[in-house]
Amino acid sequence: MFRHMVPFLVVSLALGQVPGDLAKAAGCGDECSITGDTKAGTDANGQPLRVIHLSKGPVESESGAECEREEYWLAVGTKKRQLKQLLSLCNDGYGSAGVGEDEVKVKPNRVIHDQFGGTDSRLSVTREFQLEPPTLVSTTTTIFQSRAPQFVDEAKWSWDTFSGERSRFFSKCVDDGQPDLREELKPRPQKSTLIPKVAVLRDWVEKGWKESSLGKCGGRAPYVVQGSTGPETDASMKVIAISDTEFVFEIIDDVVTPGDTLQVWLGDQATTPWDSCIGKNALVAPSEWLVQVTTGLGRTGTNARFGAPTSEVVQQGGAVRIKMKLPEGVWYGMTFAYADSDDGKTVKRTLATSALQSSQLASLGLLFPIERRVAICEVENGALTPRRPPLPKKGPLFPGNVMTGAK
Repeated sequence: MFRHMVPFLVVSLALGQVPGDLAKAAGCGDECSITGDTKAGTDANGQPLRVIHLSKGPVESESGAECEREEYWLAVGTKKRQLKQLLSLCNDGYGSAGVGEDEVKVKPNRVIHDQFGGTDSRLSVTREFQLEPPTLVSTTTTIFQSRAPQFVDEAKWSWDTFSGERSRFFSKCVDDGQPDLREELKPRPQKSTLIPKVAVLRDWVEKGWKESSLGKCGGRAPYVVQGSTGPETDASMKVIAISDTEFVFEIIDDVVTPGDTLQVWLGDQATTPWDSCIGKNALVAPSEWLVQVTTGLGRTGTNARFGAPTSEVVQQGGAVRIKMKLPEGVWYGMTFAYADSDDGKTVKRTLATSALQSSQLASLGLLFPIERRVAICEVENGALTPRRPPLPKKGPLFPGNVMTGAK
């Protein structure tokens, strides 16, 4: 099923026949027709923008099902207009449940594409694109089970700020440690920073991390899980993943003492909102290790069940950088927390990458893998900076089917 949402702006009534320039660019035959032509504001030079919805007739998808091939084209200017293909869609149901949908909304210099599909596990992906110059602005991914739709797992990522947050909605645990999935219950959100796992140059992994800031590439630790909120100038922490088990931390602290500690919380069991819960009856707790920030020396913490991580530390004044290797294993959840002690004895506040509850496995965060074809991080002016490769010169500028995770 294909559902095309009526755009916010006025739609031209001159639909149907495909003009020559578009027919040539799209490789159209008699099967092509225009089913939508929408104003989309102007570019930075005042050139008018239009988004054209083109139907190219039924085809067979990769799954073997028949679907309608839909293309969205950007037209820049009027005379000798420039044409760019934005999306190519072919809704074959997007998963065995056959509930696939596409919604495309047009705003000034923006297109928002929402795609939905799945099986028992349903997936919705919303992407916002800037039209001119063409750029992916943000991505929101939402997963839920058809049997418990209110218990969702949602991740929002801004490509402008290179940062994001994950919200998972859990029930309280019942007596046997299982979730309470009754429809009338209102679940509670559990939030965490999306820790970017992103490609960096080999030289940076080997030695560059000692000298450069994590810049915009580092995920922040914004959650105060102990003590009171203070200014960022007092203490802050960023982290980046360079593999599933290797991380670099950057701690900025106005007073670095031997009492400052990096907490590493890991979970070796997967948690989802529809099969896990939050509360005193939770069956499994995460494991903790404590790493002294000034030396990198570690010791076991609460419920430590695995080998300890190894760390290398470099300190330059109030900036401490730590390169860490986690113990071997498959970690389904992880949270890093910085316990700041200005006097070397007592903890003033603890900043974490999730709204951590020490006995709750479901309170841990996760990595946010970023493919090399989407973005990498390189050093610029002493700080890691996100870099996105050029968009493809042929074919659609952006992938059309993002439902692979739901099939």
